[in-house]
Amino acid sequence: MTDAAARAGDPPGDVFHVAVLVDDLDEAIERYGRTLGLTFGARQDRCLSVGTSGAPDVDTNLSLVYSHQGPPYIELMQATADTGVWGKHRSPGFHHIGAWVDDLDGRLAELAAEGTRAEATLGMSGKVIAVYLEPDDLSGVRLELCSRPAGPWSPPR
Repeated sequence: MTDAAARAGDPPGDVFHVAVLVDDLDEAIERYGRTLGLTFGARQDRCLSVGTSGAPDVDTNLSLVYSHQGPPYIELMQATADTGVWGKHRSPGFHHIGAWVDDLDGRLAELAAEGTRAEATLGMSGKVIAVYLEPDDLSGVRLELCSRPAGPWSPPR
């Protein structure tokens, strides 16, 4: 664990959420809440710039919520378009594991040297905030590496 991860309020280790792609966010909040005894924070509607290898960035809308319980937090995501790494063209179900990294660019360079490829980059306000790694390089599991926030993180209430 990095020194930054040892800050009060941070999870033990770098994994902080698991994400599920859903068709109907409101229905999923009710179902996951009832089934797992979870409560969820405020719905977030985001427009993220999604870049994929060899293609221009595409602005993609996404609605999501995080569970109050965690870590790891449960992130429910509903795509509102047919583009992007979470587009409607993808099947609902498990989507990714999200982890903090202190130096996103440096970690990506290390992984690239080992042969791990980026599937997509996520940008907000002109800055790359997260990268999805190619699932085929990780036994079919998608990993999202996120720039660690300056202070402790908790899901929006």
